[in-house]
Amino acid sequence: MKKLNFLFVSLIAVALLFSCEKEATYNDGMLKKGTIEAPCDPIGDLITVESSNPGGNITCDEVAETVGWESYYCTDKVDYDGDFEGSFPEGINVEVTGGRYIQFWLDDYKCIEINGTFYMVGAVIVKGGPTANVYYYENGAVSDCGLSAPVNQSGKPAGLSNLTFCLIPCDDYVPDYVIAFKSQTTDSDGYNAYTVIPNDEQNCDKLVDPYLFTEGIVGKVYLNGVMSIGNITVGNFDGDEQLEVKIDNEYMNGVLFTGESYLFVGTITEFCALSGPYYYNYDKITPISSPVSELIFDLPF
Repeated sequence: MKKLNFLFVSLIAVALLFSCEKEATYNDGMLKKGTIEAPCDPIGDLITVESSNPGGNITCDEVAETVGWESYYCTDKVDYDGDFEGSFPEGINVEVTGGRYIQFWLDDYKCIEINGTFYMVGAVIVKGGPTANVYYYENGAVSDCGLSAPVNQSGKPAGLSNLTFCLIPCDDYVPDYVIAFKSQTTDSDGYNAYTVIPNDEQNCDKLVDPYLFTEGIVGKVYLNGVMSIGNITVGNFDGDEQLEVKIDNEYMNGVLFTGESYLFVGTITEFCALSGPYYYNYDKITPISSPVSELIFDLPF
């Protein structure tokens, strides 16, 4: 009788095990009864690209020939076997669901800089099984999800084999900049007039919302980091084809700029790469022979 009871309990345990496996769910409930479902519908258009490469791999050169790109950047083809066996350029983020579906996004959902040029995604090549899908973004994209390799005989997309991004330049893209200024004043012998935009923190970790470089008043200059001396204004003050940065003492007319003044305009990456105290490593210096109430710095763009 004890043996029969043991056998009966064992059969129930086995049945429950198979039942649990059959109903298993994964990532956010995207697997139901063992069937992987795409987390969303891709916004990219599937296009046909002729290729003579072995194994069904497609290159960005072939995509460019198909769609007519004149300028583009191709990432390395990165193999996938549960994890990516390589890396994509900094700023490209990728997640894989169930080994089949790809989601990507660029840092801050903005164009990313590679070798001095700003790019967005023009196409993604998703290889799985003997063939590949090419998702094409006519006007470029900074994110998408639900990308997969072609459907195989199982009626499901093949498991991801490798992934390639084809990047296209961002037309008329204005990058986010940090503006940083310091100067000696008649109020002190030291560099007591200063500011960093988007804020007046010297800690790069706190510079999370860089200023989008456009014309107008963009911030204030502070005396000893507390009292506002005047404004920092971006504009075309001399009528040429390039912008300038103007510093004034509108709020404290008795405090004049003297000695040396420094201005930095560039990306957060460039700003944080400066060695030593940030205020002593700016790349633009204006010697001042006599105290002035206004400074204008030329910019190379």
